[in-house]
Order: sequence, then C-alpha cells, then structure tokens
Amino acid sequence: MRPILIAILSATCAFVAPARAEQRTIFCSGALFYQNSGVTTPIQGHAALLNLEARSFVAPIYGPVHVAKINRKQISFWKDDQVSLIVGALNRVSGSLTMQAIHKGPMGNTNPSDVRNSQLNARCTPG
Repeated sequence: MRPILIAILSATCAFVAPARAEQRTIFCSGALFYQNSGVTTPIQGHAALLNLEARSFVAPIYGPVHVAKINRKQISFWKDDQVSLIVGALNRVSGSLTMQAIHKGPMGNTNPSDVRNSQLNARCTPG
C-alpha cells in the first residue's frame, strides 16, 4: 500500500508543490467543445506552461492567461481582452483542467451565440 501512495503523491507533486520561481511544463489531453456548433475536437499531449510565482499560465489552445487565485486544491485564471473573455481552473490534485472562452461582438460585449465560443476539458500531467 505504501508504494502506491508514494507513486500517487509523486505523480501529482507538480500541482501541489508550493509556488516556485521556476516554470513547469505540463501536458494536457482531453477535448475542445464548440458550444454553438456542437463540434468536439480531441486534444492530445498539448503542452502548457505554469509559473505560479509570476502568476502566469500558457494554456493549451487558449494561450497566455493571468493566474488570479492559488490555493491548495486549485489554480484559477482569466483573460479579458478586446476579442474574448477566458476563464478556467486547474485542479492541483487531480490535474483536471477546465477552461471556457466567450468571444466578444463589435461593441466589446460578450456574444453568447458566437460560433467560436468553446470549452476545454482536459487532464494534465507533469512533464
């Protein structure tokens, strides 16, 4: 039983380790779902870069986002620019990554009917 517990703790250490100056690479696999068209695209082994001290996360598919909140179980992030609003969270224990992108219309307000709106659900592991 003890070797199994050690293996589980080792596999998740990248998510539960305290913030460090170093950047960590994680690899994520799952699916990208386009909400208004119903299209699902699989993603396999997409690299993501996480730097807790710099409060930055370069997410698969969506690119750089700002780390907003860090606690023992979860890292939350967001990005709000002229094109879209992106929100998401990475579970530090399980490696579960959930992100959502809502694109904006010409007036800068979010457009729930935009065909580019998407949700990413993935599982990430340390690189």
